[in-house]
Amino acid sequence: MNISKLESLSAFSPGSKLWVVADQKNSRWAEIIDWELGFQLTRADQHKDPIAAKRLEEIVKACEMKVDTPKAQETSPLMVASTKYLPNTYTVKIPYSGEKQNWIKNVTNVWANLNFPPIRVFLPKGIEFEDFRKHWTRKDVAQDISVVLESSATR
Repeated sequence: MNISKLESLSAFSPGSKLWVVADQKNSRWAEIIDWELGFQLTRADQHKDPIAAKRLEEIVKACEMKVDTPKAQETSPLMVASTKYLPNTYTVKIPYSGEKQNWIKNVTNVWANLNFPPIRVFLPKGIEFEDFRKHWTRKDVAQDISVVLESSATR
C-alpha cells in the first residue's frame, strides 16, 4: 500500500474509482466537486424525509400497528454515481465533525464496504497528510491511495 499526496493540478486526473470528500462546510474541494456534479451533494442535503398522510396515521393507530419509518442520519455517507461528470465511478461525501480519527475511520469503512477500489481522498479542513497516514487503519490492503490536501483547493 502506498499513500501518495496529489497536488491540485492532479486532483481531477483519472486513476481512482472512488473519491471521498467531506461536507461542503468543511471542504473547499467538496464545493468544487459538487459544482461538477451539478449540485447533487447540495440537493441531497436539502432532502426532507416524507411525512405520512394524516389518514394513514389514523388507520395505523386504529389498527394498533407499529410502523417504523427509516430516516437517514445527517452523519450518514452519501454516494453519488459520478461517471458522467468526473473521471471516477462514484463520489462519497462523509460529513466531518472535527474528529480526525473518526472521519478517517468512516472513510476506511466505506472503502472496505465497496471492496477496496482505487481511492482518492480529499481531506477536509483540519486534517493534514500526516494525520491521515497516522490514523489510516487498513495498511494491509495492497491498493494505492491518493490524498488531496484542503490547502491546495482553488477556484
